[in-house]
Amino acid sequence: MQSRSPLFNRLMWVAGVYYQNDKQMSSERLEDPQSNEFTQLLFNQSAADFWGGWPDVGKYAYINQTRAKDEQTAVFANATVEIIKGLKFDAGIRYTHADYSFTNFADGSHNDARTTGAGGISENPVTPKFTLSYQIDRHSMVYAGWSKGWRVGGANTPVPQRLCQNDLDNFGMGSAPEKYKSDSVKSWELGSKNQFFNNRLQIAGSLYYINWSNIQQNAYLPECGVQYTTNMGSAVSKGFDLQATLYPVDGLAIDSTLGFTDAHYTQNSYVGSNGTGLLARKGDSLGTPGWTYSLGVQYNIPKHIFSVAHGQVYVRTDYQYISRPNGTTIQRDPQTLVYNNGYYLTQSQNYLTLRVGAKFENNMNLSFYVNNLPNLSPMVTSSSQVNGSLLQQQSTMRPRYMGVLWTYSR
Repeated sequence: MQSRSPLFNRLMWVAGVYYQNDKQMSSERLEDPQSNEFTQLLFNQSAADFWGGWPDVGKYAYINQTRAKDEQTAVFANATVEIIKGLKFDAGIRYTHADYSFTNFADGSHNDARTTGAGGISENPVTPKFTLSYQIDRHSMVYAGWSKGWRVGGANTPVPQRLCQNDLDNFGMGSAPEKYKSDSVKSWELGSKNQFFNNRLQIAGSLYYINWSNIQQNAYLPECGVQYTTNMGSAVSKGFDLQATLYPVDGLAIDSTLGFTDAHYTQNSYVGSNGTGLLARKGDSLGTPGWTYSLGVQYNIPKHIFSVAHGQVYVRTDYQYISRPNGTTIQRDPQTLVYNNGYYLTQSQNYLTLRVGAKFENNMNLSFYVNNLPNLSPMVTSSSQVNGSLLQQQSTMRPRYMGVLWTYSR
């Protein structure tokens, strides 16, 4: 529900209730018909010997099924007051009660034996936000804001004990933690939005600083290749972003974005009963790209020059650049327990698309598109699933592909 105060029309507020009941089921089943050839080549052992027994070699290598339930109930309220003409203060708060639970079973030779597990967590976070904005004139506005965000905790499925025993010993753990807590962010933002030359040029920009606490992150067991989720210390993410749109002539639009992010851990994070197993080191990168850039150009051809079935023809191209991640990630830091000598930072990515289409008066849009126009194939990910393994897994962008898209909206 919402209301506008009759007091000079300066106060607006909204309040409400939110409910979510999300149920999910995931199922994984692995079979490896060439397992004997694989283990003979790499380890000079049969698959049955390598895995300590494997009936029906190649079948039922790994079976995993998880059923999870995420139930949340929340109440929220937000109010905006105009202090003086153009100066507004916005404040909001949200209280949430969250319950997360799961059941799991796993089986197969790679799991050693059938295992079952169940767990859950219940939390009650409060997340406020505040924004102060000033409308200088109808073309320019500046603002400053602070907010707190939150992500529900959860529980881990059991880690295969026999397969991962060496890793667990190195971590100083008897097993993976049964649950992990919520993490939260506190963010500060300062920005402005501006229009120039009779709205033909629009520019928006912001500076931000984010403090991330009790980080939820996957901890990688490098010898057995299994991961579990844990809370790993704190980090900061800081940077800026710029957006600009230019309409130099009627029908032509040029839009561009530029952003920079520096995200790194601000303290060491340890694991294990003795608290000496280093998972993340102060200064290690979170693996986010440093620079991002995009440029889009669209031209709407005037109908009196060219049209198709009375529809307006347009041509659009988009370019996107994503740089390599900044700094050393925890997987590439030899001082951490999750170090993987087969993990490599990705290459920078360049992505170009082209679209030619027509918009019709009945809200139909018909277009022909080509994605990854130059057919580039940079290394997007590259790692060995198990530390020291000769098997390297890599991924790249989808090769050039094209198609026809038809959309209709009422």
